[in-house]
Amino acid sequence: MDNGMPTVLIAASALNVTGYEDPGEPEADTVLGARLQEIRLAAGRLMGLGDVRATTVPKLSLLAPPAHGGTVMTRTFLPVRCHTAIGVLGAASVAAGLCVEGNVGEDMARLPATGERLRIEHPTGFLDIDTAVDNGASPVARGTAVVRTARKIFDGTVFPRPA
Repeated sequence: MDNGMPTVLIAASALNVTGYEDPGEPEADTVLGARLQEIRLAAGRLMGLGDVRATTVPKLSLLAPPAHGGTVMTRTFLPVRCHTAIGVLGAASVAAGLCVEGNVGEDMARLPATGERLRIEHPTGFLDIDTAVDNGASPVARGTAVVRTARKIFDGTVFPRPA
């Protein structure tokens, strides 16, 4: 799937992991790392990216059933380092991929009603994504929005001029 970031969706169970591991665990698994690299190299060719050995794309996102009421749990690799969260464009690609009929995560994802947000869970929280996919002969993402909350990044005092 590429909805801003070339991403390969993989059922965690297909690689004999749960998808709930602490990010350090799959990173330390050299057998898993070799398999992920093999998948990434093959996917790069299939996605028209060529030899991706020296790049960080495509990203790999392992999928598992949600653990905290969201749509799906993820573990994302860049390229073989397990991220403690998920990138915005990677989450957008996971969300769009889950909306494609027959997707790899359809048996584990809890898809909301059409038009509702998808909550992509990751090791340190979640990211909410609004997405619309046209499931024609060649599925196309028609719109995607990231739902973020504002947080205070600065606290200061303003001294306006006297009137």
